[in-house]
Amino acid sequence: MPAAQIDLYEVLGVPRDADSAAIKKAYRKLAVEFHPDRNKSPGAEEKFKEVTEAFAVLSDPEKRRAYDSGGMAGLGGFSAEDLYAGADWGDVDGLGGLGGSLFGSLFGGRQSRGAEFEQTQPVMVELQVPLERIMHGGIEQVRVPVRGTCSACNGTGAKAGSQPKKCSACDGQGRQVTAQTRGNAAVQQISICSQCRGSGQVIEDPCPTCQGAGQSTETQTVTVAIVPGIADGTVIRLELPGGLKREARVVIRSQRHPQLERRGHDLWTEHSIDVTDAVLGKKLNVRTLDGECTLSVPERTKPGAVLRLRGQGLPIPGTTDRGHLYVAVQVRMPGELSPEVRALYEQIRSLQATAQQTPDQPQPV
Repeated sequence: MPAAQIDLYEVLGVPRDADSAAIKKAYRKLAVEFHPDRNKSPGAEEKFKEVTEAFAVLSDPEKRRAYDSGGMAGLGGFSAEDLYAGADWGDVDGLGGLGGSLFGSLFGGRQSRGAEFEQTQPVMVELQVPLERIMHGGIEQVRVPVRGTCSACNGTGAKAGSQPKKCSACDGQGRQVTAQTRGNAAVQQISICSQCRGSGQVIEDPCPTCQGAGQSTETQTVTVAIVPGIADGTVIRLELPGGLKREARVVIRSQRHPQLERRGHDLWTEHSIDVTDAVLGKKLNVRTLDGECTLSVPERTKPGAVLRLRGQGLPIPGTTDRGHLYVAVQVRMPGELSPEVRALYEQIRSLQATAQQTPDQPQPV
């Protein structure tokens, strides 16, 4: 348990009259913040143990009454196992997706090293899908890394032919109990065994395949159905093959395209034209996901103008509509001018100057 001078209510940040719901809410918030799977800062693991131990007492009515009446000394009659038994763990073991069993990872659960990894939370993977597949739909495959029991050591973490040994420091309990007498009160302090780190076992000859972890990573190939127009960032849940219920969550990402950029259900592209084409207008062949499409560039198109091809974007799921294809027009300046081309530009400039100097003709009434 936390040191005698620490108030368990202060550890969780709740008042002494807090109900069970407030205690559980406070614990979940702190446990998520300091869980060693998420928080790698120094002291986070010890803080996590501290708030968990405080919750083990305050969430159990009998232990809470004993603590309220006698402080830490009031818990002297509870054994190391009793301190965690009977607590209202409810849905907090696993902490809503942080992985692993609370007891298996920190408090000396009796499962094997590999077993706790068989109960891992969903595997998150990202799948880059070509725009052509998003356009028409179809099947994609993704490789998913799955952590499970090491087949070489069957999850023991020990080399084949050997077995883990019971930790002599904690007698296989995974916890160390220190008893102190303060006046007439007997105080027990429980901590994770530093020798075996709560597993209750010591591996003298680690498995060379998993380096003593009791787990290994295998890659499974799963099939993902792509709906036409599927939104970027969509998460697809898939049950992985195997005896245990393991889940993969596949995040859909649009693969980078050499000419087209996805923006929602619209597509964007750029097209360069010469100055003369910008002035006089032109018909362009623009690549779409359905092939080439003709785009009319109007006369006097300004650099940076955006033209739209209606219905040439991606399908909108649940409808028969499609997004649009937007073409940003870039005006390409001419390179080195030949004498003939320069003469023509000079002629154009002269004509424009003359037109600007000519007064407007009166309009007929």
